[in-house]
Amino acid sequence: MSFQFTNPEWLWLLPPALIWVIWLAWKSDVQIGAWRRWVAFLLRLIVVLAVLLAMAGLQWREEIEGMNIYFVLDRSESVPSQQQEAARIQVNKFAALKKTRDKGGVVVFGADASLESMLNSAVALDKIQAVVPPERSDLAGAIRLGTAAFPEGGQKRIVLFSDGNENIGDAMSAVMAARPLGVTLDVVPLGATRGGDVAVQKVTLPATVKKGQTFEAKIFAQSDQARRATIRLYRNDQLLGEQPVDLVPGKNLFSFPQTLQEPGFYSYNVQLDAPGDVLPQNNRATS
Repeated sequence: MSFQFTNPEWLWLLPPALIWVIWLAWKSDVQIGAWRRWVAFLLRLIVVLAVLLAMAGLQWREEIEGMNIYFVLDRSESVPSQQQEAARIQVNKFAALKKTRDKGGVVVFGADASLESMLNSAVALDKIQAVVPPERSDLAGAIRLGTAAFPEGGQKRIVLFSDGNENIGDAMSAVMAARPLGVTLDVVPLGATRGGDVAVQKVTLPATVKKGQTFEAKIFAQSDQARRATIRLYRNDQLLGEQPVDLVPGKNLFSFPQTLQEPGFYSYNVQLDAPGDVLPQNNRATS
């Protein structure tokens, strides 16, 4: 435990204030007993000190519990193996710089998330043992798993190593749910520069709809360059149709009106085909 002052300049008044209190006690002509004189002196001294310390902004600081950090590593196919290995090495470097009271753990993810190691004072990631399906990137599931694995006490931080190509789940919702629990998120970008890459980032749908209600299936896609492509939309693994589209460099949004006539649970899948795409594995998404 320690203390600090928010306005330390007021402490310059402490010496003259003490001199004034001593002088007042020395020059006082009040006829009282010696013990009463000492009590009065101490009371004046306490009052003056309290006022000056309050003006100086005295604050007590308690020692904060150590930082709990989960390193979340993207092991999906959209991240090259060289980048995955570089992330593993970087985790070891970060762990070597942490304070003794801090603890670190590792989560890996692809289509699913898995806990590689629990929080521990010593973090040595020599090899990734956990196996996750690499054909999808579920950032939201990884963030939720890391958030759930934190203890109640201590500071909580997630360090995410990913290229950000999310094609399942909703990472932003997972981040917003983790924030009230005291979890902060840092991101270390991964991924190599590729020419001609096309990726489906996500497909969004309303959580519930009424029978016969028209809604939109929104598809978010990313392209390195302008090109023609074909979008195929599936519902419960049944092809609804396909449509040629023109992709522009950067982010693209396509909407498809849908209507459901029967109650139940429905799964939508999207596939984006672009000739010459260097990484077709990230061209699918589900919701």
